[in-house]
Amino acid sequence: MVRASRTINRNRSRPPGESAAGLRLESELFAVLGGDTKARIVARYLGLDGLGGTTMHSAGHEFGVSGERARQILNEVAKQLYGSRPFTPVLDRTISFLGQYIPGRAEEMERKLLSEGLSAVPFRLEGLIRAAELLGRTPPFSLIQTKMLRLVHRRPGPVIKNIVRAGHLTIGQRGTATIGDVFVCLRDADREGGPAFVEDVLSAEEDFHWLDPAGLWFWLSSVARNPMVRRIRKILSVANPVRIAALQAGIARDYRMRGYLAPRGVLLELCQQIKGLQVDADVVRAVPPISRNRVLVAMEKQVLDLLARNGGLMRRASLVSAFLEKGMNRSSLYGLLKHSPVIASYAPGVFGPVGAETPPGTLARLDPSLPLDC
Repeated sequence: MVRASRTINRNRSRPPGESAAGLRLESELFAVLGGDTKARIVARYLGLDGLGGTTMHSAGHEFGVSGERARQILNEVAKQLYGSRPFTPVLDRTISFLGQYIPGRAEEMERKLLSEGLSAVPFRLEGLIRAAELLGRTPPFSLIQTKMLRLVHRRPGPVIKNIVRAGHLTIGQRGTATIGDVFVCLRDADREGGPAFVEDVLSAEEDFHWLDPAGLWFWLSSVARNPMVRRIRKILSVANPVRIAALQAGIARDYRMRGYLAPRGVLLELCQQIKGLQVDADVVRAVPPISRNRVLVAMEKQVLDLLARNGGLMRRASLVSAFLEKGMNRSSLYGLLKHSPVIASYAPGVFGPVGAETPPGTLARLDPSLPLDC
């Protein structure tokens, strides 16, 4: 442990901007290119100066030549280097150094190059890749530009797509999720960067929204038929406004959502972000009201209509009897009573619409085992 600590301290004692050999990456690449004005033009265009590269016209204009002349200079330098593999210890050391941080964010790796003294600036990795290709090295990583981040990976194409696909599938099943939920759904080959890289990829998507950054809860608003949103809208079509506790209970009745129910704060934040919903403390309201005809299935509407005609609450036996008289399927009704988010159980064998108010004595009349003040 002492030896490792001394090594770290010795590295930190180097003057800023110097590599272990006293040469920075920009200076080494400039020397390899020829060390003259032509080298500066090529370095500026390709980003071998660490600044990320620019257009041929801009590179030429910066050094007082035309874009066409800059193109000729690039061809001359490239021809001189073709087939050669010049000695570039700083470049090789830089590529090796970055290997321990892949995958990750490009900006963080660029800052590490500066802090390690390998470059004089946060050397843009685009220029590093071009330098490696120009000088006969195979870059061990690639860059992908998202809306918000530049990410580095050894094989970014399939990994990025697989992570995004896993995110969409997870939200499609659960409605909300954590970064860890997505990570465990990935194949081993796509887990190299850990949950942090999954977070980087997903949070860069346009439809990504945090619900609880501390707990890493999120949702993707573009996922069609979000099961959590669908159940929220169903409940609000029956009970508007509704308290968050009733909303949670209604969502949890569906067996497909068991184990996926988000914490109270996450659910409130989701409602806050759903268009047309308003949140006041622990009460959620739909503005304008949601039409039942748009969100409920036929049997749910039939059960609610029957409950309304019978004072709002009914015993299971009475419900079953009424539906059998209409030729309805018994097992379908039982499944609805057990799992529908818009039907609630107010006492053993007593059902009503979610969020229903129960005047004193109502439940006692339906279930004699209950106290009269229920």
